[in-house]
Amino acid sequence: MNLILAGLNEFQISCYIDDLVIAAGNFDEHLAKLEMVFQRLQKANLKVKPSKCSFLKDQITYLSHTVREGQVYPDKKNLDSIREARNNRLQFTGNHCALTLDFDYLSGLT
Repeated sequence: MNLILAGLNEFQISCYIDDLVIAAGNFDEHLAKLEMVFQRLQKANLKVKPSKCSFLKDQITYLSHTVREGQVYPDKKNLDSIREARNNRLQFTGNHCALTLDFDYLSGLT
């Protein structure tokens, strides 16, 4: 896909594997960029699946990030997973510290 769309990064058109993102400031600009992408895809005999496409969105989730008007945020689902993993790690570390203290205490008895 990168080869097919080579040279379009300067037009704010990017791809990752088979996902495409086209950024535009207005409707006409968006249509012009879509035309460029569709021409390249057609030339390469590739098709898009309409049910997987969305157009003219103010906000999208792309590669586990929420993107809107030049701002990028981590996806909320990932933040929740990180918080949960952090809590589990803290509990494990707490237990590990308690075991370490017990071993230190035992080693002082000999």
